[in-house]
Amino acid sequence: MAAVVDGVPVAIPPPDGYKVNFENPQRNSVTEAYWLYGVGNFLSLAFILQRVYVKGFLQRKFRIEDGDFIRGVMGTHGWEMPITKFALFARALYLLPILYNPVQCGAKLALLLVYRRLAPLKWFQILIWITGFVVVGSSVAITFVTIFPCRPVRAGWDITITDAKCIDRPAVYQATAILGAITDAMVLAIPIPVVVPLKISWRQKVGLLCFFCIGGV
Repeated sequence: MAAVVDGVPVAIPPPDGYKVNFENPQRNSVTEAYWLYGVGNFLSLAFILQRVYVKGFLQRKFRIEDGDFIRGVMGTHGWEMPITKFALFARALYLLPILYNPVQCGAKLALLLVYRRLAPLKWFQILIWITGFVVVGSSVAITFVTIFPCRPVRAGWDITITDAKCIDRPAVYQATAILGAITDAMVLAIPIPVVVPLKISWRQKVGLLCFFCIGGV
């Protein structure tokens, strides 16, 4: 049974003595969130447009990794959020992780496909395949867990179901971040043993590695 404040069902009951204001609720870190998402999305879009321009207008040739690359795209207190509005938030919170993992997987696979053309060395190609399997395997596992976090499944987004059995979802999000950081490091480290022995200046080597790091970002 949802808590009710002034006749309005809310996500969670307010603390004792707190005056709920539905018309002007307190918010946390709204400005910071706007800056974070605004700047981050702008930079991501700029890099994507740069790649599309180079591939489409200069090279006039798209490859399979370009498809993977393209596929790879503030808080209000719960007691001041009507349950109907919180239901939309809960549905988005359920869907976003499901979409996030395949996108990240596609971006990493795109970079691995680029690496395949760097050197025909057998050990290097095997390393790329192993990393690809780790990336895909971890992504599939995390995606499966995020699709079926509760029993019944509907309880993953329907907060009115109170007798459901759910996994520790914050722990899943932490595991997603940890696995993402590990696979990021694996993908970014692959070209190092190929670039370092090249007979070019260290400035050029650093430039190449930075170029791959930008691609990873």
